[in-house]
Order: sequence, then structure tokens, then C-alpha cells
Amino acid sequence: MVNSFMNRRTVTIWFIFILSFATMTVGFFGNYWKSVDQGWFDSFQIDSESLVIGKMVKSEREGIFSSSGLMGTFNNIPSGGNDKFLDQYKLLNGELNGGKYERYTSQIGLQGITFSIVDKILPFKKKQDLINSLKFVNSLIFSLILTLFVVWIYLEFNSVFISIFLLLSTLYSQWIVLFGRNLYWIIWTMFLPFIITLIFVYFEDKKGKFPKYLYVLCIYLSVFIKCASGYEYLSTILLAMITPFIYYGFSRKWGIREVIRKITLAGVTSIISFLSTILVNLWQLAIELGSFKVAANTIWYNVLKRTHATGDNFSANLRESLDASIVTVLEKYWSGIVINLSNIMPSSSFIIFSAEKILLFFIIITALVFASNEYFPTIVRQRNKLISLSVTLWFSFLAPISWFILAKGHSYIHTHMNHVLWQLPFTLYGFALIGVILESMVLDLNLKYPLFKKGLLGLLIIILLGFAYSTYSNSKIQERKIDELINKSVSSITLEDYKIFINIENNKIIYVDLDKKNDNIKLANKFYLHIIPLDNNFLSGERRQYGFDNLDFYFTQDKIKTFSKYHGFNIVVKDLPPYGIKKIETGQFNDKERIWGKVIDISYDSYKTRDIIPGKVNDDNWTNGISTNKKIILLKYNLENVSNISKAQFVILKDGSKVKITSIEFIYPDWIHVNLETEIDPINGYPNKIDILE
Repeated sequence: MVNSFMNRRTVTIWFIFILSFATMTVGFFGNYWKSVDQGWFDSFQIDSESLVIGKMVKSEREGIFSSSGLMGTFNNIPSGGNDKFLDQYKLLNGELNGGKYERYTSQIGLQGITFSIVDKILPFKKKQDLINSLKFVNSLIFSLILTLFVVWIYLEFNSVFISIFLLLSTLYSQWIVLFGRNLYWIIWTMFLPFIITLIFVYFEDKKGKFPKYLYVLCIYLSVFIKCASGYEYLSTILLAMITPFIYYGFSRKWGIREVIRKITLAGVTSIISFLSTILVNLWQLAIELGSFKVAANTIWYNVLKRTHATGDNFSANLRESLDASIVTVLEKYWSGIVINLSNIMPSSSFIIFSAEKILLFFIIITALVFASNEYFPTIVRQRNKLISLSVTLWFSFLAPISWFILAKGHSYIHTHMNHVLWQLPFTLYGFALIGVILESMVLDLNLKYPLFKKGLLGLLIIILLGFAYSTYSNSKIQERKIDELINKSVSSITLEDYKIFINIENNKIIYVDLDKKNDNIKLANKFYLHIIPLDNNFLSGERRQYGFDNLDFYFTQDKIKTFSKYHGFNIVVKDLPPYGIKKIETGQFNDKERIWGKVIDISYDSYKTRDIIPGKVNDDNWTNGISTNKKIILLKYNLENVSNISKAQFVILKDGSKVKITSIEFIYPDWIHVNLETEIDPINGYPNKIDILE
């Protein structure tokens, strides 16, 4: 009987392992489950990955440890294109030659060195095959690490449902999928210290022994590997590493001293490993830069620009990030998307789960841990483990928060990727807890209400039909909205492969990628969108020095997903500021240069009536919209008045007299002041029309 149970359990473990390992691997390597937009997936962080590719090119030309092993990219490439990042791949493939190597001094670059060694040992005829193989191995290792966590959840709670629920939530966590195969980030190194700790405490719990020295060695090496491949997210990684101690400490009642002892052991080992990496990095840079002083200053500068330094000695974009408040930074991440199912069910916004929504779910689920025995006895029977998992969940919440706060400068800028920290390992514990609570509730409700399962099945069918109808309905609504925005546009231009429509009435700008087969790498380059107002006073205080509002964006992140007639096109609709716009500058750029760009003059002619009506204002300062000094006309701020007055030189009064306009002041957001050279009688004010002359 026992042997039969053990055999079934072993088969189940292997089933979960193989299922998780296989589905994650194909998901991370090829986005098989369509967890994210394919264009975004193909182009994600190609700028960072190009540092690794550039290093491999450098190693082929001058040796693995040329430039002291530092990663970098080649600039000034003869016959090179406008995209420096793409050019690195062309260099590796032999399509381009030459160029000057620009070193990347922010880390040791272990990944570049390692992949260069692999390139030497396994000389692929086609370099793209080498890159794909490295990405596949990267995906395999990461899948293995996360699979071990999924299997551990099964071992701890003895439930296939919980493991499958956790697996599905992981497969559709867009940031994990995006990072999964990247050759620069090698994300598995971020999870390695965490999973090592989990394995050691699991076997200690089963066998009663904790091999301290072996653990110290494994943690030292795992932290060293991570730091040598980049210092990013280190506080998150180290807090994630000790979460298994929190769980086992509470669930197995270790006692506070034992928990602190183990955390101290892991923490001290990690600090020593980190300092070892710094020393190696210092030595590496000293060789390359010529002195230890210059090397130390370089490392210190790299630290300051990512954390809390004052912005005085940095460039404008870095200064803005360093001067930002912690609250401003955190606000960027509350609204960040954690799971987005709209790629498989477009136009359904309620299946997009932001960090705010996820946090709310986790709070509700945590409260259910303390449900009454009268209603949910299964929860009560597991309460010790559930409380332990809840404590671990909310302790792990500190892991991503630590980086958002400590590396404020880095977090302010890198909102296009730092959302991944929610998964390290906060959401892993959270979805595991949701799985346990859901299963327990279903079991208890089914015992109490025998028809519950049938009712639940019927409800699921209704929900699925509702999803299908909602998707179709929302797609048609979205199609009509896009049509309306395009039809009401005051301007449309064609640049490169893009059609750009400007809708002033609804404050929208629409980008349509005309080439359905457009190169996803091309779409990956950031779009700049600079809004130059009619009056500088429209801008916030911090933007007035620049003279424009900056609305830069990534096409692959913002593009609309729909099943409508626009399906297959890449479309982005961006909000414009509601104030009067003089010009729009837009195009694409990389870290080297602008790839293409256009300055668009905004025309309000379609709203022009060639006459104005002063505002209906009578008070101490105005009479029928004419100022008490009789030299200012007050106009309501709207598109018609902006159109009429923007090029006006004179106003024509009802007696036919002509008065010169000296200046226009936009008192945003409500009024326009038309300043006149000579006085006019208030009798010309509201409700009379005043003609204008350009």
C-alpha cells in the first residue's frame, strides 16, 4: 500500500517536472504560449544583448581577454546602418567589418567571456545558430530553476492543481518570458541563490542535516556569477535568497535564533562574494584604464548614477532620475503590468493584471488564510503552512521594493524592464498561496454543497462565452474608435514605413506601421515624441527649460492588439497634451543617433471661422470680455479661437476700424488674452463678433 502510494507520488512528481520544464522552455525560448506580443519578444533588450554580441566579435578578432574581457559594442562601422545594435549581429555574421570598440565598464562581463569561449570551442558555421543555441540553453537552465520551485510546491502541499496553477501563472508572467532567453541578462543567475537555499533547507527538513560548508560554497559561487554578469537587482536577489529560511523557520518552528543564524550565514557569504567581484572588477578596470584610481572612480560613478546621488554632475536624463522622489519612482511600478492575457484575448482590458491588482488579490487571499473552520475546514487544517507562506509572501514583497528604493536612479529610467522584479520571488509565492486557497475552498464547498462542482462548471462555461463575446464586442468598438480618430485628424504624413495621424480635437496621435512584416528589431528602437506648445507657460515648471513635453515611447510595448480589421497592423495611439500645440517632433533613435525624424507643424485651419467672440465675463477686471484698460480681449480657450487668433495681425471692429494685435497670451487651460495696440470700447465685447485679419 505504501509502495503503491510512493510509486504514484513519484510518477506525479515526474509528470509535473516534465510538464513544467517542457512548457517553460518552449515559452521562454520562442514565446510558444504567446504570453507577450511577438514583436516585443523578438526585440526585447536587444540593445543590452548587443554588448554580448559585440564582445564575441571582439574576442574573434583579438582574443577572449582583449580589452581585459570587457563587453562592448562597435561604433563607426564602415557601411554600417543606422541601428548600432543590429550592426553587432551583422558583424558577428560577417556581413559587416571594421568599427571602433567602445567598452562597457559597468561590470566584469562574465557572460560575454563565457559565450566567447563557447564560440571558440564550438565554431558554428552560422553564427545565428550559435546565438539561438545559447538562447536555448539559457531558456533550459531558467526553466529548470523555476520547475524546481513548482515541484517543491507540489511536495509541500501535495496538490497537482496548485502546481499547475503556479505553472500557468508563470507561463503568462510577461516579464519572466521576455527576460527568459536574453544573453545579457541571463535571468537564471538572479534566481539561482534563491533556489539553492530552497534545495538545502528542503533536504535539511527531510534528512535533518544542513551541510553548512557546501551551502556557503554554493551561495558564494552563485552570487559571484550573478555579480560578475551584472550588479543589477542585487538587493532583490539577496532578499529573495533568504525567503526559504523565513518559510521553514515559521512552518517548522525553528525559532528566531536559528532563522537569524542561517540568514546571517547567507548574508555574510553574499557580501564576501560581492566584495570579491568588486576586487576582480577593480583589477580588470585598472589593467584596462591604466590605474586603480581611475578604475575606482569608474566603479563609484556607476554606483552613484544608479542610486541616490545628487544630479549636479550628471547628464540631463540622469539628473532627472536622481532628483526624482522615491514616491514618484514607486508610483511607476504600482501600475506596471505583471500578467497580460490580452495578447491571446485582445481588447479585454479586465484580463490585464497590474501590480496594484495583484497586490489586492494577494491581500484578499492572505485574509482568507484566517477563514473560519465552520466554512473552510481544509484551510484550517493547513493553517500553519498557510500562515508561514503568507509571512514569506509579504517578506518577499520587500525584495522588489528594495531595488526600487535603493537603486532609485536606475528604477526611474528602466521602467521598460524593472517590473520583472515583482516575480523575484514575490508573485511566485503569491500565486502558490492563491492556488492553495482556491483548491481548499472548492473542496470544502463541494462537500457542503454537492452540486457545487456542476454549478462551477456551468459558471466557467458562461464566463468563457462572456470572454468570447466581450472580445468580439470590444474589438468592434476599438475599430470604430480608431476609424473616428483617423477620420478627424487634422494632419497625416507618411514617414519611413509609418503613417502618422494627428487628431487635435481628441488629443491623440496615431502611428500605423504600414509594413505588416516590419522587422521587429526595427520596431524595437525607441520612438521620440516631443510636444512643442503654442506658449511655453503650458509646460510644467521642470519642462519649461527644455521647451517641450517629452512623451517618448516603445512601439512594441504600446501597440494595440485587436481582432478588428486592423489585426496584423502595428498601431499605437498616444495621448497628446490638451493644450495648444505648435509643433510635434517625432521619430526613432538609439543610443548613438536619431534614425529618422520629422518636425510636424500643427495646423488649426480646419477650425477657423475668421471671427471671434469675447468671453462673457463681467467683473472688476472685465466688461463683456474687454479689460478695464480696454486693450485686452478675453477669449475662451478652444480650438476655434486658437485657430482664429494664432496667425491674426488685426481685429476689425463693428464700426470697421482696424486695431493691431501686439501679442497673444495663452492663460492655460481656460483663457486667451489678445493684447491690442490701442484701446477699444467695451461695446465691441460679448456677444458681438469681431472679425480678424491675418
